[in-house]
Amino acid sequence: MLSLWLTLSLLALKLHRLESQLFIPCALLLICQIMSGISAFRILKHNSHPLNPLSSFNTLSNGLTNTLSNGLTNTFSNCVDTKLYQTEVKFADLNPKIPRHFEDKIARRLDTDMSNPVGIVSYLIRDFFNSHDILKRNFEYFPVPFAPVTVSENFDELQVPLDHVSRDPKDSYYLSQHYVNTFTKLGKLYKEVIDTGRNGDYDRDLIRLMGKKFGHSEHKLLPTHTTSHITKLLRAGVTQAIYSGQVFRRDEIDSQHYPVFHQMDGYLLFTRQDIENLRRFDEFKCDSVTEVIFRHLKKTLENLITHLFQFVTNTNGSNLNDFGEMVKFGDMIKYWDDGATFPFTFPSSEYYLKNGEQPTELLGCGVLKNIIIHNNFNLKSVGEKDFSDKSVGEGLVVDKSVGEGLVCDKSVGEELVDDKSVGEGLVGGWAFGIGLERLAMVLCRIPDIRQFWETDERFLKQYKHSFTHKILPVFVKYSKNPPVVRDLSFYIADTFNEQVFREIILEKGKGYVEDIQFVSKYFNEKISKESLCYRVVYRAFEENLTNSFVNAIHQETLKSLENKLNLIIR
Repeated sequence: MLSLWLTLSLLALKLHRLESQLFIPCALLLICQIMSGISAFRILKHNSHPLNPLSSFNTLSNGLTNTLSNGLTNTFSNCVDTKLYQTEVKFADLNPKIPRHFEDKIARRLDTDMSNPVGIVSYLIRDFFNSHDILKRNFEYFPVPFAPVTVSENFDELQVPLDHVSRDPKDSYYLSQHYVNTFTKLGKLYKEVIDTGRNGDYDRDLIRLMGKKFGHSEHKLLPTHTTSHITKLLRAGVTQAIYSGQVFRRDEIDSQHYPVFHQMDGYLLFTRQDIENLRRFDEFKCDSVTEVIFRHLKKTLENLITHLFQFVTNTNGSNLNDFGEMVKFGDMIKYWDDGATFPFTFPSSEYYLKNGEQPTELLGCGVLKNIIIHNNFNLKSVGEKDFSDKSVGEGLVVDKSVGEGLVCDKSVGEELVDDKSVGEGLVGGWAFGIGLERLAMVLCRIPDIRQFWETDERFLKQYKHSFTHKILPVFVKYSKNPPVVRDLSFYIADTFNEQVFREIILEKGKGYVEDIQFVSKYFNEKISKESLCYRVVYRAFEENLTNSFVNAIHQETLKSLENKLNLIIR
């Protein structure tokens, strides 16, 4: 018993190093519950009642239970590589470590924070999928803990082609400097796979081979999408799920982009009986299983967005709620872009809302590629309780030979969709991904994505009680602090890496850099050197920046640029 106590105490200490206010009480509850001889999983049982003030904590606790019981993570101590928090950030050609300007955002989960618009939207989406009788399924929710993923998990398992742009270190945060340094050389090795015509069509054997030959099963990166966890759920035999987590991309920092954000994914697998039940309705009388699934997906997501708008309200004292008409899309134009492509779905689409001049992409979705189901779905883990048709169970048949988006019996062939002799089995599935911040921005009219990380009381109080009342208040703007602008002119060496240039400014800017704008360039013939001019905009959300404070940061930035890029500051 003493050994158990010491082990769990060490666990709490490691979690404390993450400086997370939610993980610590969860660990303490686990310790107390185990010491009292009661199953830890019972105390962490999910309480989804919408008016429960502890729902935020219960939601996170439920996620820990789910991830443990379904094998989504290893032990708690392996969830986060704590070495990343102790390592000094050093820029090489591209820095693979976690940039300090968002390091404090890691494990700060807005998607499970019921006092934040992101968390409220997350809950409302989960509630929709379990209150609208979607194929009579129960969509279990999995909040995915932060953990780096392997190259195989993030890309190969999802059929992302080896030459896909998202694999480039310029777009993703790899945690292996060796992998970044050898990325160009790996490109030559990748051609062996690409030239075979199998690029983006990876069966289980090929994924294992790439993991071993290219190091994809060892090298890790920060997850670029929550979709990287779908294969784990499929292997556990889960036929439908909703899950969310933090994702990381090398985006420019501006009002619409931030390198860390939250994504919610969902998927649903269909049985043959599900398809036949849908075909009883005129809108689903289609020629193919794929078309039935695709139409069902779009209808479901359209209903979701309409559902979410019903919770939006003005709280600024005005009696006029113009969102009443917007719910009916009277002022908003909605449309699907079926020209969208994703490596893991086909066909695919993106859903847009246009209110004013600029359309906003709310989500991406599509019919899940059959090879992903074939590679991962665990038939042995599926019980009858997972299906609306009680006759479906052990007879599930998975085959990759038919075509994109279809999973069927090998003996049927291309006309399987109308062949009544096909036995009970999975015939396909759909999947979607939603950027929670982007959706919350549209719903609450929040103009800047960085606002969600705000700790200013003027922001927090607007959503403090929103979850209890089940509303999404329209954001009431408060005065913005003035920007402090500094122009930066310099002569460049023979080569100039703008990517690294921007990374250095962001790193030295300590989170205060709002924008880096290119202004002009000219060639000085007297000294035969090219000069560039950039404008750096500094702004803080929580305080007014003084000139002396900005000057100190800016001078430190100039020194770093001179030393690392061999620039001559003018």
